[in-house]
Amino acid sequence: MSTTPGDLSPMRKALRQSAERRLLDKPKAKRKTPMTVEHNARLVHELQVYQIELELQNEELINAHSIAEQAAARYTELYDLAPIGYLTLNRDGNITQTNLTGAHLLGTERAHLKGKRLSAFVAEAALPAFNHFLGQAFTTDIATGCQLELREGCQLELREGCQASIVQIDASLSDDGLECRTVLTDISQRLQAETSMRQFAHIISSSTDMLALVDKSYSYQSANVAYLKTYQVTQHHLTGKTVAELHGTEFFNQVIKPNAERCLAGKKVNYQAWLDFPAKPERYMDFTFSPFIDAENKVQGFTISARDITEQHNVEKQLFNAKKLESIGVLAGGIAHDFNNVLAILFGHIGLAAMKLAPEHAAHGHIETAYQALERATSLTKQLLTFAKGGDPIIEVVDIKKVIEDSIRFNLSGSNIKLVMSLPDNLWQAKIDKAQIAQVLSNLTLNAKQAMPDGGKLYIEAHNIQDITKDMDYDITDDCVKIIIRDEGIGISQAHLDKIFDPYFTTKNNGNGLGLAIVRSIIDKHNGHITINSMLGMGTSFTLYLPAQITPTKTINTIAPGLVTRATAGLGHVLVMDDEAEIRKMSEEMLTLCGYTADSAMDGEQALAKYLEAANKNKPFDVVIMDLTIPGGVGGKHTIEQLIKVDPNAKVIVASGYSMDPVIANFSEHGFKGRLVKPFRIADLKKELARIMALPK
Repeated sequence: MSTTPGDLSPMRKALRQSAERRLLDKPKAKRKTPMTVEHNARLVHELQVYQIELELQNEELINAHSIAEQAAARYTELYDLAPIGYLTLNRDGNITQTNLTGAHLLGTERAHLKGKRLSAFVAEAALPAFNHFLGQAFTTDIATGCQLELREGCQLELREGCQASIVQIDASLSDDGLECRTVLTDISQRLQAETSMRQFAHIISSSTDMLALVDKSYSYQSANVAYLKTYQVTQHHLTGKTVAELHGTEFFNQVIKPNAERCLAGKKVNYQAWLDFPAKPERYMDFTFSPFIDAENKVQGFTISARDITEQHNVEKQLFNAKKLESIGVLAGGIAHDFNNVLAILFGHIGLAAMKLAPEHAAHGHIETAYQALERATSLTKQLLTFAKGGDPIIEVVDIKKVIEDSIRFNLSGSNIKLVMSLPDNLWQAKIDKAQIAQVLSNLTLNAKQAMPDGGKLYIEAHNIQDITKDMDYDITDDCVKIIIRDEGIGISQAHLDKIFDPYFTTKNNGNGLGLAIVRSIIDKHNGHITINSMLGMGTSFTLYLPAQITPTKTINTIAPGLVTRATAGLGHVLVMDDEAEIRKMSEEMLTLCGYTADSAMDGEQALAKYLEAANKNKPFDVVIMDLTIPGGVGGKHTIEQLIKVDPNAKVIVASGYSMDPVIANFSEHGFKGRLVKPFRIADLKKELARIMALPK
């Protein structure tokens, strides 16, 4: 194979020219023997072979050079575009070489870095650490490294959430010991992520909610401190344990598994359940199961979030019960009001019948028995009204000894409880609402009966307390009657004593937790006090303190001598306002028999009209008896406001079957001069009218 000089590449031309010059420079050897044709032919052949060998070698060199160039290009690309920065430093800490990433990390162009000290890019606070690192890099063969904060603005773009440019710098010494090769790694985001992870881990570990991770086989993978503490296990013992092993197979199959299966199907599940714990009584828990999804969007398990909502559940239950109680109260108030109207008619007509009979008539005994039955019915309606909204007591001076005897004996009737009663003959009267205190005694007696299902003794005693501070430390300055009710029952644990008067708190399977709460409420409204002492197996003792009346009297409101006689002499003109026609008719007849002239009105508007008409005719009404509540009309509370504007000296008595209404309890604050609680006897009507008639104009 031969080529002409014109066919050669520039590289081969240069090589050929160099060879020709070397040939000319060689001394010419003397020819020893003449050249033959065969010899020349062989020589030409050798030269041609040698030429081909040289061409092959040249091609190999060209290929090798091309490969080397490609490798160098790839190395340069890898070096410059590597995700970490490469820098070469001399012993003075000057940058002699860097890749593009290194320049980017330092916040400048690569061309501007050569010869600059790397320390110029390090934050001032990190300089001591950098200088120590650089010294170690040139004095030890072991690779060294440290973390450094770069000066503000060194990093071109801080990642979102990062507060500073933090790099990891690692170095190794060159073979000649003159340079160190340095690697810069941006760890700002990693450090921020680690900080966030630590913060998140702290939140999880310090959370009072119970948190855990469970895989698809229902085995625990991890749990927070609250979860471990509640179940009294360690992380080591919990990991790998199944949910069924921790909660029991029955609870797992009936409650947890159905909800967990829904969660593993990709749904977030929330439910509530009662749960027993190793060191806690049964608690009401709120559970939330959330699917645990991997990077491929596949459910690999679920997280458990459990929160103790026992107190919240109890409060909600109490609020629900309170709303029910309020509804019952409204219903009870309406029923009692209507029932009292019926009783008022019965009382009135029985009273009228008694007045029309001769004193010696045999029917008086039956009438008195009927009165007593009606009194009992009245007491029951007043107890019903305790559930109604309101409840201010109507205070009277009452023979408390008789109230105690009647209430206790009635409530123990037919039971296997033996009553041991000690009530002194000189026991003071009490300033109480008779019906409400009767209910207090009834509730406490019922409590004692339930505490002694197999029978026992119930001890009742009462004392006069003139200086209550000697008997107990309580802020009551008035004289008191002290009543003690003690049983021989099962007693109450010390843990429950503080809650015994709380609404809806009960230790009985069929209790509603209202009995003692009502007792406490009634006693408080009487400005009295109640205490309890009890021990398990030793019985329970309740002590009541009620305001007393030392001077014997039948009523708080005294009546001047001769007023009843005067009332029967026909010296008064009375107007009755009531929506019940039967009550109006009966009231007029009662008043007539008592010596009064009477008229009636069905509501406030008619009452005002008749009052003004009578005044204009110079036949004014001396007293007006107003029903407090007029369904669909103007009642006593609003009517008296209008009446007082017309006649500020009007004498008005408020009457109602709803005895717990605050207007009845505090009648004078609303402009009334007196009150009558339905049902009332004719004797009660006489006394109240006489008292009102005696008041000055």
